[in-house]
Amino acid sequence: MTRQKYTGLVKSVLPRYPGIQVFSWNPLVKDEERTLYESAARKDGFDDFEFTERSETNELVRAARREEYVIVYYIHSLETNRPALGFDIASNSTRLKAITKGFNTGKLSTTGRITLVQETGNQFGILLLLPIYHQDVPLNTAEERRKRFAVEVLRIGQAIETALRGFSDSR
Repeated sequence: MTRQKYTGLVKSVLPRYPGIQVFSWNPLVKDEERTLYESAARKDGFDDFEFTERSETNELVRAARREEYVIVYYIHSLETNRPALGFDIASNSTRLKAITKGFNTGKLSTTGRITLVQETGNQFGILLLLPIYHQDVPLNTAEERRKRFAVEVLRIGQAIETALRGFSDSR
């Protein structure tokens, strides 16, 4: 999968579903692969790409070294969601709980209410994480299911407004 191929797959979907904030492709990356992923993203034109996480003061900082990461690696649309690119969603306990559930079950999982990395206002959001696998690959153990996610991001207020569009407030 390349960035261009990923964008081509998802860019036609967003206009049809205006309640969706963004789609992303989030691979599980082992620490020994980190440099490879960061270098590849820089070669793709993201000169300042690095794995990030939130600090104790809620600032985006370079992610601490750990055994593995689940990185926002491809994202569409990029323009308003740029801060999320490179974010290690496994660095946050609410997101990690959904990641663990998705990998353990091999099924769609969702986060609880979160503040999105790219949020500039005060809306909350949720992530819907769908594990992605290659065809004809065994998925009998949790380890075999630990690969990557397709992630749909919803801003809760925006999703509700979109769903209620066309309904009258009058009784």
